[in-house]
Amino acid sequence: MNKKFAYQFGIAGVSLMLLASTAAQAQGATFQRFEVRTSAAGFITSTSSGAFGLNLSNEPDLTLDATYYVTPNIGVNVLATFLNFEVNSKTLGNASLGSVDLLPPIFSLQYHFMPNGVIRPYVGVGFNYNFFSNESGALSSRGGLGATVKNKLGYAATVGADYMITPNLALNVSFNFLYVGTYVHLDATPGGGGPADTRLHVRAYIPGAGIAYRF
Repeated sequence: MNKKFAYQFGIAGVSLMLLASTAAQAQGATFQRFEVRTSAAGFITSTSSGAFGLNLSNEPDLTLDATYYVTPNIGVNVLATFLNFEVNSKTLGNASLGSVDLLPPIFSLQYHFMPNGVIRPYVGVGFNYNFFSNESGALSSRGGLGATVKNKLGYAATVGADYMITPNLALNVSFNFLYVGTYVHLDATPGGGGPADTRLHVRAYIPGAGIAYRF
């Protein structure tokens, strides 16, 4: 992940927690409807595609998410991250074709089983919208292939748990699953062929661990 982006992400996470702390002090002991969390995560991808055997690399990353609790058991969660994947071609001996950026905000509805416990497990299902951009290397127009990855809706599921250290502060572990099926258009195909479109299926398995603040 880009170091400058990681630094900015970290600053944003700390800032959110400071704001949360201020809000919690002002709110007192009322029902805590909000939670913010920052986590270190690994994006382990499994991809399949058409004739070109396109594959995305595995990437470590930081995530930032927020939950609004409609009731003590039901929460609405939004997770944000930014990824840069290396793309290679299995049909060309796993040769690198360049990289592509992905912004995949995830929206999910969660159920929290023990909202008053020290350990608070939860599950969730939802969707994400995948914004692909900045195709580089051989994938770019200058590189020769002129690749464009279509932005598409995907599906998500999550399971995790908070371990409450204090009434407001928690350690979190989670596992997210994402799926998106999209299309890649190539102005020219590897090996000197003409324009082509290929289907790309991406499954991402995302284990993570981090810290959360409830207020």
